[in-house]
Amino acid sequence: MGYSHILLCADLTDSSRPVGQRAKALAAVFSATITILNVIEYTYINLGGDLALPPQLDIQTQLTANAKQELASYADALSLSDCEQIVEHGVAKILIPEMAEKLQVDLIVLGSHSRHGLARLIGSTANAVLHHANCDILAVRTQSPD
Repeated sequence: MGYSHILLCADLTDSSRPVGQRAKALAAVFSATITILNVIEYTYINLGGDLALPPQLDIQTQLTANAKQELASYADALSLSDCEQIVEHGVAKILIPEMAEKLQVDLIVLGSHSRHGLARLIGSTANAVLHHANCDILAVRTQSPD
């Protein structure tokens, strides 16, 4: 049993490079295709009553452009620039399993940070993906981005 399509979930922090290296190593062993996914999490911002953003400022477009640029740099650093790179907006816990099913991947590789206190009670992205994905998951232990 091997893998033919790996979904590499990249949060684009410094600690995500070992995650990419692990996915690349597995892809080499199994001659698998890699798709790299970055999810931009929605953040609620209360701008207050009278404060308004200029109409030409489209935050989502700018965030997407920045993420695509960072994702391309991340892929280049891992010599994976020929891989499909996808940037999505939403909740990573939900989007990762959905994208895995849509892309028909058979392995998701993502980072897992050590959590304590309230973060452990709420649950991590890796834990949520583990319980909702329909394929194998490899959670690579990384340093917490404190």
